[in-house]
Amino acid sequence: MFSFALFYGGSVRTPTSHRHHGALALALVAVSACATTGPTYAPYLPLGAGQFDNGDTGKGVAFAIGQGVTLTVSAGTWLYLTSHYHGDDVPLRDASRVRGLEGLEIATGVAFFALYTWSVIDALVHAD
Repeated sequence: MFSFALFYGGSVRTPTSHRHHGALALALVAVSACATTGPTYAPYLPLGAGQFDNGDTGKGVAFAIGQGVTLTVSAGTWLYLTSHYHGDDVPLRDASRVRGLEGLEIATGVAFFALYTWSVIDALVHAD
């Protein structure tokens, strides 16, 4: 069951016709909404959790694969670079390859966050 409140000026009138003012009114609306719907964190979790929670299995799988691959490549590249090249000690013969790997690491990291943002927006828009 969904509880709602109607705003009239600086006060709130609930369906039971009680008038509440100021911070109490905001607290009443917040508590009423949480008590009837319950908090949900699934849309904000990565790997398509919001889509799976909404019953959109196909989208959930697509976001899970896309975010999983981009996160794995970005983190794996970072781990490789930090384990093989400590700090700024990159031999000149490896500079071009290291620069390319840094570009891959950044691009896949940006792609992960873009997919994550898209999945959160999609999960919130299509929430049940």
